[in-house]
Amino acid sequence: MASTACVCLLLVSAAACGTSGGAAHAGASQAPSSTAATPSDTTSQEAESTQVYRKFTIDALRPYAEHHTMSKYRPHTELGAATLHGSGDVTFSQPVADDDMYFAVFMCKESKPKPYSIGVRDSDGHSYTILKQDACVDEAVQGAGLPATRLKHGTAMTVKAPDTTDIVIITYKFKASLADGQ
Repeated sequence: MASTACVCLLLVSAAACGTSGGAAHAGASQAPSSTAATPSDTTSQEAESTQVYRKFTIDALRPYAEHHTMSKYRPHTELGAATLHGSGDVTFSQPVADDDMYFAVFMCKESKPKPYSIGVRDSDGHSYTILKQDACVDEAVQGAGLPATRLKHGTAMTVKAPDTTDIVIITYKFKASLADGQ
């Protein structure tokens, strides 16, 4: 499983990270873009990411995610959002088709550095891990994605984290072909 996982910054397109067959992790404070960002654009976006992180709310994260992360993947649909203390689920508001991508945009805070993971749960209660982290990334908005073909019939995004960890998360779906054609 680890050999199929791919880690990349949001600056790199999801297709380059193998979203058609493996998990993709998108790092904070850089947005998907087909053109190179100027230093002033990157600095401005990093400052905006820091402001969003300091607010640490769904209402602050949603416009940032829509503008910097999900704007490349239109049309897309928000499946759900939550603020979690420790482990929990974000149940999807609608089904995800086999040609859709699951995607989570999230922020993480912890009082004590501990590992956490984000995954997708299916209707039978089985889950597939998208992302494992040793600790939260301070003042960062992050993203992680997985094609629905890797876990059919997903019903929720799952977070497994200790009670010392808080996560603000918004889940999305979009057609995998949008990422594959770039």
